Amino acid sequence: MDELLAAGVPDGRFDADRFARVAEPFLDGIDGLAALVDELPARFAAIEACGLPATLVHGDLHPGNVRADGDSRVIVDWGDATVGHPAYDILRLTGELDEPGPVLREWARRWRTDRPGAEPERAVALIRPVAELRAAAAYADFLDRIEPSEWPYHAADVPARCAPRRPQPYGGGVTDQRSRFVEELRRNGAPLTPELAAAFAAVPREAFVAEGFQRRDGSWARPGTAGFRAAVYRDDVLVTKVDGGTAVSSSSQPSLMAIMLAALDVRPGDRVLEIGAGTGYNAALLAALGARVTSVDVQADVADRARAALAAAGVEGVRVLIGDGYSGAPGESFDRAIVTVGVAGISPAWLAQTRPGPVVAPVEHAGTHPVLAVEGGPEGPVTATVICPSGFMSAAGPLTATHPWSHPHPVSSGTLAPFAPFAPPRWETPLSSYVYRDLWYAAGVWSRRATHAALPDRELSGVVLLDERGAGGAAIMPDGSVLAGGERADDCGAAAVEIVDRWEAAGRPPMRAWRIGLRLAGDPRAPIWAPATWSLPAQP
Repeated sequence: MDELLAAGVPDGRFDADRFARVAEPFLDGIDGLAALVDELPARFAAIEACGLPATLVHGDLHPGNVRADGDSRVIVDWGDATVGHPAYDILRLTGELDEPGPVLREWARRWRTDRPGAEPERAVALIRPVAELRAAAAYADFLDRIEPSEWPYHAADVPARCAPRRPQPYGGGVTDQRSRFVEELRRNGAPLTPELAAAFAAVPREAFVAEGFQRRDGSWARPGTAGFRAAVYRDDVLVTKVDGGTAVSSSSQPSLMAIMLAALDVRPGDRVLEIGAGTGYNAALLAALGARVTSVDVQADVADRARAALAAAGVEGVRVLIGDGYSGAPGESFDRAIVTVGVAGISPAWLAQTRPGPVVAPVEHAGTHPVLAVEGGPEGPVTATVICPSGFMSAAGPLTATHPWSHPHPVSSGTLAPFAPFAPPRWETPLSSYVYRDLWYAAGVWSRRATHAALPDRELSGVVLLDERGAGGAAIMPDGSVLAGGERADDCGAAAVEIVDRWEAAGRPPMRAWRIGLRLAGDPRAPIWAPATWSLPAQP
């Protein structure tokens, strides 16, 4: 850098005082400018902490300034070059691209290779709001160099660049499509506060699936293909990574995300620990609610894509770390935590790092992952209540350890022996999906053999009490009937009937009524707080 500066390349490194002088005449007339100027020292310090060095910055690196002959590319028009932060150039280059995510991700990958430990995506998000202010300073320098007679022709250039901007290359702002999306979430029962509705309306979900997703028919949907955006803005999960035929990363169903975010009860300024970065969409929603988010994911490629998507969408206030989610973010503290992968229990590290809580997490129970709101300290006592039913991709390692209160893993199609009717229907009108889930949850409370299973010779699945061999058992159906099969069909069938009787006698308690006590279990080297006791409030 010293050689470039000595050669006469202008110094365009961070200078809060210079930016403030340029902005000063316009502070009263431009909304948000004074606040942006006030935060410049802290913002620049945060950018410096991202670990990227000052370098030669082109200053106007749009695609039109790149020449190619098929074998090589040449960048022309270096008249605006300075010594400065490299994020300025990548913002200018990607600002005109329909899909900036892949370019941002590759740029960030190369910087991380050159500067291990750097956070290039975070630097981009932090610089984005002041990039235009830098342009205003450049225009101010230009005005100082031209004849006064030419000033009137450029009088608007500086104030036009001073307005704080957070450009969203995916068509930012509230679109009609996102407005309809929010209404669909409401119709599907999502508990949308005004703040949460505004977050879903403002955050562009398509920015977080820039490389597409797997359709339900197994094909891959990519940006620009027919029906892509319509599918993005449906209340449905979007699978974004598949390994060996198994989905390993996704953007969760938005109505479920809304339920979990509502339970988290985020307030502006809250520090939130997120376990499982996914696509970055959930962290972006948290940031839109005013939270400062630290997201941890064990998959490096998933973390890289999330960082790039957050940067492309102009999201600030989110850090994405690569690490074992079990450990959380060592040495840091948070107000709340949210877990976006299925776990068998709660890491003590999350409880130690989170005050006052809660920790909102999908925790294994009878082959599914009901979402719990968990409270307590790392040494206990730890308690929880159920928020809603759900199914999540499972985490790996100690977070999915078996424990004394574990249920069998879900059973896939073709595993069980044929089932036959054991007990007749109990109710003329079958239980709704939600109420059936309440019965399912109770079955998991009263039987350690309860799990999710695809039923033999039937195109449906449900709760099954699995026999010890895992080849037979008894299924409880939504109409209260019981099917059974295998060597222990009679015993399992009788146990299933008893569960239906007991649930009916208890007044059909919803899963949200249960009060849960958690106990330390799992791998002694990396224990988890696992659900172990359940009770219902006394009936009046």
